Amino acid sequence: MEPEPCPTGLPISIPFQDEEEARYFRFFYHETADALAGGFDIPLWKRTVFQACYEDQAILQCTIAIAALDRACRDASSNSSPKASKAHHRYALSQYSRSLRGVREAISEGKDSLRTTLIASLLIFCFENFHGDVRLALSNIRSAQGLMHSWLESKGGSAAPRGFSPAPYVIEDELVGVFAKLDVHLLSWIDIPMDLMSPSSSVPDVQSLPAEFCSLLESKYHFDITTTRIFHRLSIVQEGREDAAKSLPTPPPDAKQSSPETFTDVEEELLRWKSAFEPILKHSRSPEGEKDFVGATILRIHALTMELAVRATKLESSSPQSYDVFLPEYCEIVSLCQTVAGHPRFVRSYVFDVGIVPVLFLIVVQCRDRMVRQEAIAVLKAASPRREGLWDSMMVAKIGEALMKAEEENTELSTQQWNDIQLRCLNINCRLPSTPRMGKTGQQSYDERMCLLDWVESSMKINTVFTSGR
Repeated sequence: MEPEPCPTGLPISIPFQDEEEARYFRFFYHETADALAGGFDIPLWKRTVFQACYEDQAILQCTIAIAALDRACRDASSNSSPKASKAHHRYALSQYSRSLRGVREAISEGKDSLRTTLIASLLIFCFENFHGDVRLALSNIRSAQGLMHSWLESKGGSAAPRGFSPAPYVIEDELVGVFAKLDVHLLSWIDIPMDLMSPSSSVPDVQSLPAEFCSLLESKYHFDITTTRIFHRLSIVQEGREDAAKSLPTPPPDAKQSSPETFTDVEEELLRWKSAFEPILKHSRSPEGEKDFVGATILRIHALTMELAVRATKLESSSPQSYDVFLPEYCEIVSLCQTVAGHPRFVRSYVFDVGIVPVLFLIVVQCRDRMVRQEAIAVLKAASPRREGLWDSMMVAKIGEALMKAEEENTELSTQQWNDIQLRCLNINCRLPSTPRMGKTGQQSYDERMCLLDWVESSMKINTVFTSGR
């Protein structure tokens, strides 16, 4: 088949093998890329990935596989054409297999550049998460994270003044930035180094924030930098407490949580960000800005969550009752999530970045108000089959229901039926019941974080949209 012009308007032509490949590629551009972006017009999916498709056949095949899988999920969810859904699914698996073979051959022969390998790893992570193979997705992305960390270390770990990459002509800012965000994603799931999250002196600071942002994308750019600083600070605080806990007797549950770290600078930065973001948020509520409504509201939700994460470090106690002071914010967050989930542009499919699901997880495990938790669970169910990274909406809803049931029945579960989980990304600890499957066997997960993966896999069975290939 003759090369077809790229639908992005970029001066490249993609040499598709047949019309079917071209059709799925167009679907990726017009539908799947926007879904992966989660309401933000970021350049990663519609520029960086597309250019890589022109340069590398394996990346093109993986992109087409993700598009076919997206088509399969949409058809299956709507129950409009089960036969067509299965055909899309078979094609997705076929293209994915070809892509993996190509990636392995290129790596073994030393043909792939680091940039190509990183982009391929991101696409593989997306496909495996989309398909429900979450442990495999984690295993593969861990290797890619290691490559990125090694590259940054070789460059001195410094970031360019306008972004995250020390050499944007080799690896773009958006590619380094997305791996930095992945660091935050993965902190609650696997052990990873913190290099990508370390704020650089050359990254814009609070003084460089404009008085007003010009666009949603500019708002997100500065918010990502601000949250990177906050996450890094939270991680330092948590590591300090872990070291103190190892060397000192266990303090009583109501003991005051002290830390040498202060958050005054990042709190000021967050306040200035909110002020600069206000016109964008207001515009997204108007008919002219309606296309930005989902993205802008999600940023507002995340800003509230960051405020709570910082304030939680100053609580005098880590008991469940201490979080009751956050009830007004919990109510606002649930209301905003409800509005987002009901919006026509809200994606009920796989999204690469986090949106509302982990935020609602925070509420179902911390909020003690029954009505607020029930509303949060209802939003999660309404959002299903929404999945954000490894966070599945039905998974969090089921966890919330299990927690409420145990509390209502005043059930005293054994240590084999509870798992103490530390969410390092938000510096919180919580206790989760084991999945129903594990509760029956009486086996405890070998790693506290594996409990969350058990819940993900259990939810995948609930949400299965294919009758084969899973």
